[in-house]
Amino acid sequence: MVQPAAAFHGGPVARQEFLARLRREGSLVNYESQGRRKDGSLVWVIENVSLLRDEDGEEMLLGTVFDMTERRRLEEQLLQSQKMEAVGRLAEASPTTSTTC
Repeated sequence: MVQPAAAFHGGPVARQEFLARLRREGSLVNYESQGRRKDGSLVWVIENVSLLRDEDGEEMLLGTVFDMTERRRLEEQLLQSQKMEAVGRLAEASPTTSTTC
């Protein structure tokens, strides 16, 4: 996956927030963010990254990026299913009222 590093973040502001946090903490573990693929589609990633400096003091990032888009999609499906199940249980537990004329 060869892209500019900024592509892994939701835009310039998100990239700057990521870098500011990385500079404060030195490394990030299981950092979740959303970015865009080359084709423009959204991608969710988990990053494990460390901030290093070379002999000249230039910043370098070393880490791994894991695409978790499918996992996110499945988690959202599970959450929606659980909500529907809860609504169904509430409907079953509600007393039914009948009116007669």
